[in-house]
Amino acid sequence: ESEYEDAASSSSQSGSSEKRKRTPPKAIPSVKGIDWDSGTSWKDYATQKKPEGNPSRFVVAAGWFKNVRNLGVITPGHIIPAFDVMDWHKPENIPNTFAQFKTKRGGELFDKGEKVSEWVLSQRGINRLDKLGKENA
Repeated sequence: ESEYEDAASSSSQSGSSEKRKRTPPKAIPSVKGIDWDSGTSWKDYATQKKPEGNPSRFVVAAGWFKNVRNLGVITPGHIIPAFDVMDWHKPENIPNTFAQFKTKRGGELFDKGEKVSEWVLSQRGINRLDKLGKENA
């Protein structure tokens, strides 16, 4: 019996060591000190826009930073606290999600900013933002 167990455990160990290890995404520091409440609060803005799904949520967050906080360039560090305030589930890899939203298949909602990890709303993203919250108005 013990020989069988030893053989089974050694084969399972060798099998698992051959698998490619997946490295988790690097921790993204949240941008600190964001005023979520003055002027049009983030919660009010997001509630009025009624985004469903991550593409619209990313667009709404970028729109709030652009239109209410005069911040046209955002990073993954802006998305994390915005999603936390709204208690929205965050994608596992936010930088990759931005990259997907830049592609034609992802809707071309964002363009890259000047620096690494900087993103700006594209014209398509602005168009999507303008439509949100008006469907049933």
